[in-house]
Amino acid sequence: MASPFKFEKKGKSGIEVSEVFPKLGEHVDKMTVLRSLWTDIPDPHTPMGARGIGEIGITGTAAAVANAVFNATGVRVRNLPITLDKLL
Repeated sequence: MASPFKFEKKGKSGIEVSEVFPKLGEHVDKMTVLRSLWTDIPDPHTPMGARGIGEIGITGTAAAVANAVFNATGVRVRNLPITLDKLL
């Protein structure tokens, strides 16, 4: 399915930027762009042949939420899940 938005190449890098983000084109050469792809080739190093996508990007999320809870309540929770009974 094609995007309903128009894309134009911006900057020296020629990265395509959506019209949804009009100011982004000014900074596109200073950004890191990750492109995703699909492959049907199984990973020989995992039991099911699955390949990971994005796990590294969410590693710090739980710690960031726990720190936000600590900043808001003054209670440090070191075991997930963070529940109301641990805060009382």
